[in-house]
Amino acid sequence: MLRGSRTVKASSITEYQRSRARYQLSRLGERIQRDADGALAEADAAREVSNELLALVERGLRELAELVSEPGGIAPQDGLERVSTLFVQFAEFADSIRDFYAYLGQVLARYDLDSAEYQGFKELLLDYVEAITEDVGFRAPRISAALDALWPHLPGARKSAGRQGCGLRG
Repeated sequence: MLRGSRTVKASSITEYQRSRARYQLSRLGERIQRDADGALAEADAAREVSNELLALVERGLRELAELVSEPGGIAPQDGLERVSTLFVQFAEFADSIRDFYAYLGQVLARYDLDSAEYQGFKELLLDYVEAITEDVGFRAPRISAALDALWPHLPGARKSAGRQGCGLRG
């Protein structure tokens, strides 16, 4: 807070205390307030798992497997961009899982819920965990099959990328 630049004119002490002109929020104070508001808003929010990212990883691996199997393969730069995208998508999916389980731990440690609230919340979260587990179970064999199809092409892709200066080394 910074001292206000204008003189406050008030007819009572209460009016003087309520006056906004006495102090102003500094730039740093605004940023801190915005960050604090954001942190408080997220503290009680349920963390959703980004299932769509796992679907994107599956599709991206399948497309990559198809491209490398075609005659002439895939252009090294295109391959590098696709692989980089897949790594980012999977990392974000893994982060959303980690955030959700951290949130779940916080919820289970709450003492302000009565037994009925706790039971209802627990059942809701267990249903959500089951849905996530089913989605992962559904996509895992498909992702594994795409990786199996890609595996034989990796040595050639690494050599090609190395010649193109893409940063992959054998």
